[in-house]
Amino acid sequence: MDLTTRVPRRITNDPPDHPAVQQLPVIQGDWIVWMDTRNALAPNAGYLTDRMEIWGYYFPTGRQYPIVTGNIRASNPSIADGRVLLMCNPAEDTRGGAFIAPFPDPYATPDGGTDASVDATFDGGD
Repeated sequence: MDLTTRVPRRITNDPPDHPAVQQLPVIQGDWIVWMDTRNALAPNAGYLTDRMEIWGYYFPTGRQYPIVTGNIRASNPSIADGRVLLMCNPAEDTRGGAFIAPFPDPYATPDGGTDASVDATFDGGD
């Protein structure tokens, strides 16, 4: 909902009849991030799906951006110090863990995303 106008505003662009699940939204400052299954083979399976990605929406541009995408199971996003924190279990790596992913440049092209298996930082703390 737009808090100024009190009018609901859709921030995702998948068709309304698409079975994708968007859940666990977190908002801080100009960003909102959430867990998204739009690219999964079974997108309406929630936590049981093969692919869970993290997507974000930047209010000043009115556009959504891929934050962490790929053949992964990313979940539980949060925002701290201008970065996205999440739990992730890359499909090719059974050792999941906590990851830190940068926000994309909201003024660059909207399809730049971050693949957790390449650019996110693994926190292998004991």
